[in-house]
Amino acid sequence: LTIHVERADEIERSWFVVYDGGGADVNKCALLAEERASRGFYGFCTYDPSTVDWIIDHLESTYGLLEPQ
Repeated sequence: LTIHVERADEIERSWFVVYDGGGADVNKCALLAEERASRGFYGFCTYDPSTVDWIIDHLESTYGLLEPQ
């Protein structure tokens, strides 16, 4: 479990859960949504390993990696 506690605009207007698959590409998945209106979200769910890797890479390179709890 990694928790990103950021005050960045991108994080504040987004809701996401990303699972790295625990070492298995077949298990990788992500749910990503952006709030575009009050309580109105637009987003997607993916099981594509390369998309999940891109999301994880973006979060780690932009916001750093906290030690897993």
